[in-house]
Amino acid sequence: MGNVTIGTLTLQGDDKSFVGEISSRKESVLTPMPFYTLDSDQTDVFDFGGVVKTINVSGVFIGTSNSDCITFKNAFEGLQQGHQDNISGYPITFVQDIIETIYVKIMDSEWTNVGGEPFIIRWNLKLVESSQNS
Repeated sequence: MGNVTIGTLTLQGDDKSFVGEISSRKESVLTPMPFYTLDSDQTDVFDFGGVVKTINVSGVFIGTSNSDCITFKNAFEGLQQGHQDNISGYPITFVQDIIETIYVKIMDSEWTNVGGEPFIIRWNLKLVESSQNS
């Protein structure tokens, strides 16, 4: 999968954090309006314009110490701010071999550390592609 970064955080390429899966979905803003008693070939579909692209990224961080995990966790949580606008330095870049470089904002972030794996953090991100100016 090559190197993967979001903002300044390396998600793959540093021998500690690894991306397991990336999935992308594009969704149009459509509103179907069926006609009473008519079949689907008579349905009007209104296109209000535009497409939204979401990208889900999941992976694992494998540290060698508790401080490794704390450093990664703090950087990971620091990606998502309560104010993701230009003034706060957003959108941030997401770089991956297939997707290349795009601008994103973070819709959702999640990490998990389970018993028996003290230095392993499993993480998930849900990103929304954004224009550079939004």
